Amino acid sequence: MSNSNTPTILITGATGNVGRELTKKLSASAIPFCAMVRSTKGAEEVAALEGAEVILGDFNDMSSIAAELDDFSRDYAYAFR
Repeated sequence: MSNSNTPTILITGATGNVGRELTKKLSASAIPFCAMVRSTKGAEEVAALEGAEVILGDFNDMSSIAAELDDFSRDYAYAFR
């Protein structure tokens, strides 16, 4: 990523139980992160957190996220069904 202020941590499943708590912890620690969500439902809560950047993506449609994944140094994947 070209901008040093751009988050290099990606949280998938950011609106789920575990992902939501992780985003809160990162925000409280002033660590920027990117939260990947499948839909805008519930994304507003995550987007309101300090240091959060929200992107839409779905692992069932790899073309929607393939380019995004190259930009991150860490990925915390919390997407369960």
